[in-house]
Amino acid sequence: MDERDTQVRMTLGDGMTVPFERAAPVRPFPVYKVQRNFPGFYYAATMDAHVPFESWLERDTAIALDFHYDVVSIAAQPFWLSWSGTGRARSHAPDFFARTLEGTGVVIDCRPTDRNLASRPHAALRRDDAGLGGDRVSRLLCVGDRVLFDDIEHQVVALAGTQVRLVAADGTPSVVLLSHLVGSLGFMFLSGEPAPAANALAGQLLDDVAPELAARAREWERHVVEVETGLPPEAAPGARPRPEYDPQARTVRERDAAKAAELTAAGVATSATTVKRMRMRYRAEGLRGLVDGRGRKRSTPLGRSDARVVQAVREALDGETSRSTGTVDRLRRRVEAILAERHGAGEVALPSRATFYRLVNKLSAGKHTFGAAATRRSAATGRTDRSPRAGRPGRAGRCRSTRPRWTCKRCSTTVTPAASS
Repeated sequence: MDERDTQVRMTLGDGMTVPFERAAPVRPFPVYKVQRNFPGFYYAATMDAHVPFESWLERDTAIALDFHYDVVSIAAQPFWLSWSGTGRARSHAPDFFARTLEGTGVVIDCRPTDRNLASRPHAALRRDDAGLGGDRVSRLLCVGDRVLFDDIEHQVVALAGTQVRLVAADGTPSVVLLSHLVGSLGFMFLSGEPAPAANALAGQLLDDVAPELAARAREWERHVVEVETGLPPEAAPGARPRPEYDPQARTVRERDAAKAAELTAAGVATSATTVKRMRMRYRAEGLRGLVDGRGRKRSTPLGRSDARVVQAVREALDGETSRSTGTVDRLRRRVEAILAERHGAGEVALPSRATFYRLVNKLSAGKHTFGAAATRRSAATGRTDRSPRAGRPGRAGRCRSTRPRWTCKRCSTTVTPAASS
């Protein structure tokens, strides 16, 4: 389309010099109710402009192009390709056109070459470089892959949307954008094939979980993977998904509802909302996210407070016994000093102020740390009566000097006897 919105046709050779990176889309991006795809606009910092997309796959491709160091401009569906085939005229509008630093134009289609993504149960989004850096990413990124990122070997332990969770060889975790990962210098796969699904996620052993809860989590993993990809993890190579779980024919909501109906028919009452929630947990945490939370929580009187902080608070509370009554803020400063002296400045982080107040309230119960000094010292020594006691004959003592009073039950009259001379 030219600047007058008039369609221009030319041969492929003549179009090589056209700046398609500045062209407007040749067709609109419709938006309507009950739409199965997800159109929208992505703000590309490379051009300081919005790039339209028709699906999340196109959106993530636009993100990858925007982050790529060799791309200077992007355009969405800037031209039609027309040709004759199978006895009739055919046409196609490529998804993106990108211009590189060297001036090369790259035409990109986001449709995967392998339409049957269900054959890769733990597959992430695909990014074909299509000339932008070679075939460094020529297949799907999967959980369990070992990759080289920032010159350090990492393992992919979780995938959530466009984010990839990595764990280095020394156990250091990190989360990066998929586009940033595959576009980084030196990125490469270190393993030819993903690790088996049963051992794909690092740290996913369930040895600390009750056997029945672990078995239930693994059963949920089988159902979740089938909903996400169409095939369960143990499916044989070349297997086809069941019709109700085919990603090419059913939306994810329909697959959630089908799985809920299947589990309910098997005697486990389940709703589509529960299936969706388990899918989200599996994406974020892996197998451990499917364990019943009641089996993972280990409640303690002090919650999840750092043992070093608890010990420092106890020592600070003991030191307040002989001091004048202070405030919680003064106690917090004392705790910080103890931790810095014992573990080094900044090594142990204090909890938030509200959490610290709750911890102090639990540890100072019955000590009267912030009450009257006399009461606090009495509680520390175990004495509740400050009067001297006569431990032997002849020792000076003290007794109450208040005169007794008598009340008549019949008329409720109180009588105080006169002091004796």
